[in-house]
Amino acid sequence: MNLNQTNAAVPLIRPPAAQAPSAASAASAATAASAGAATDAKGAPEDPSERFLKLLVAQMRNQDPMNPLDNAQVTSQMAQISTVQGVEKLNVSMQKWMTQSSAVQQLEGAALIGKRVLVPGDSIDLAGGPERAAAARGGFSLDAAAANVKVEVLDAAGNTVATLSQKGVLSGSHSFEWDGRDDAGKALPDGRYGLRVTAGDAASMQPVQALRAVAVSAVLSSSDGARLELSGAGQVAVSDVKAIL
Repeated sequence: MNLNQTNAAVPLIRPPAAQAPSAASAASAATAASAGAATDAKGAPEDPSERFLKLLVAQMRNQDPMNPLDNAQVTSQMAQISTVQGVEKLNVSMQKWMTQSSAVQQLEGAALIGKRVLVPGDSIDLAGGPERAAAARGGFSLDAAAANVKVEVLDAAGNTVATLSQKGVLSGSHSFEWDGRDDAGKALPDGRYGLRVTAGDAASMQPVQALRAVAVSAVLSSSDGARLELSGAGQVAVSDVKAIL
């Protein structure tokens, strides 16, 4: 007996076509990689170069096959991370140099303790009484040579009580001594007097800076380098010292 078989059509099931990852999915993957790469397994900050490489790998894995990354873009990104690494290394080197420089300044400053130095200031201290054994000292600094330099010692009212002069003075820092007497030869009382220094003549005045003589009592460390503690005159940077007496 022949049986007639009717073959029913079986629908063909096709596997889903591969779809290129969208820009949103690529960005999500890169963001996830960035979040995971921000810290290492121990929670410590990760090296920027390693984080960059992980981001780059994630970007390449999730790139659109129909629009892959351009070689020029990859090269540019690699150059940028190299620049960042160079800047970071330079910063570390500069920090080490600044630390070492500060330590050297402190050692140099320690050698000044107990010594008198000239620093910017427009006053001069007179001590020792009428029979004083040592003269009061001060100074001035010139940017250029001057034919004439005049130093005026002022009282509390700003009046000139003594005048000193030098001729043919070279540029740089210079010191002077004052015996504590006024222009008439009279001994003046101890105390702090003002200074007014001028260089050149009435037709051509030159810039000049008055300097004060003061003793160094201590060396201090600060964020901007070593500083000197002066006896009764506050603090100055080591670089402010114009001369050592």
